[in-house]
Amino acid sequence: LCFDPTPPGNPGANYWYSDRGEVVVDDFTPGRLESAINTVIGDADPKDVASIIVAGIMTNGDFSAFRRYTACALLDLSRVTGVTDVPNYAFNETKLETVYLPATIEKIGNYAFSKCDNLKTMSVYALTPPTLGNNSFYQVSKGLVVYVPAASLQLYMAAEGWKDFTILPIQKDIRSLTIVLPQG
Repeated sequence: LCFDPTPPGNPGANYWYSDRGEVVVDDFTPGRLESAINTVIGDADPKDVASIIVAGIMTNGDFSAFRRYTACALLDLSRVTGVTDVPNYAFNETKLETVYLPATIEKIGNYAFSKCDNLKTMSVYALTPPTLGNNSFYQVSKGLVVYVPAASLQLYMAAEGWKDFTILPIQKDIRSLTIVLPQG
């Protein structure tokens, strides 16, 4: 007797929670994020999108997917891989209030968050502070609070451009993993 289960289907799924304006996208082809978001919200007005959560492999071109969601206040890219740069002007003049950037980010481009008047909190999971382009945070409130890995707190507090903001350790989404190995 041999147990031969059917392989599981794709566990990723995209969701649109219209009652709270939340889009969750974790099943998309890199470079086609905008299409995945459009498909999942269907005929809903882009102005009804209040938050977007993405998990998966993105390309730099996928950043353009967020431009049409002008009322989006929360963008969570903490579970994204494949990108190292936030492109120039990526979120210029958007209504974002909260942003989560993945650990893979190494650079934030010119004017990437400029004139984001509502931006209050940003969590950056990168251990090394991303380098900043010209005016990456132009006209962003000096009250912006940036959450970073606790081990990197001093690096961000000393880094040019980052030190202008309140830098605090990431407190939520902290997990612990205990591994017990056999002797030897």
